[in-house]
Amino acid sequence: MKKLFWISLFCINILSHAHTAVPQNTLIIIIVDNVIVDRLFIHDLDPNKIEKINVYKSKIENRPILDDLTQNGILEITLKEKVFIPKLNIKEAKQILKLENNAPVFLNKIKVNRDHILVTEDLLKRAKIIQLDKINGYQSAALSLESGFF
Repeated sequence: MKKLFWISLFCINILSHAHTAVPQNTLIIIIVDNVIVDRLFIHDLDPNKIEKINVYKSKIENRPILDDLTQNGILEITLKEKVFIPKLNIKEAKQILKLENNAPVFLNKIKVNRDHILVTEDLLKRAKIIQLDKINGYQSAALSLESGFF
């Protein structure tokens, strides 16, 4: 299983650097047990605890909640046993950071359209509040989160 894990990461590295597949300087979104995590979480993950790994490069059947996030690729990891992951949803993150309910949220520069997507608390610790251009129709500050590889 450990070998499969590292082979999967190697394949994602190749996919993310292919000129026709993914633009340069993009980050693949990493999901562990339905929670978007950061790359540091993956480094601490024991490969022996992994049940399966899926890599998505386009819309995911039966998972429309993630459709808008697949454009840079998603690495989805399912663990054999549940592990405690400190998490919150996008709506809760906005409240903690005192942002307006309609404030846009970007994950790896992709606009997140659903407030109930789960992210780790670690992502929130490194979040950036950005002021967006009012010309593009944004009226409030936005939340920018970065997670992923490459």
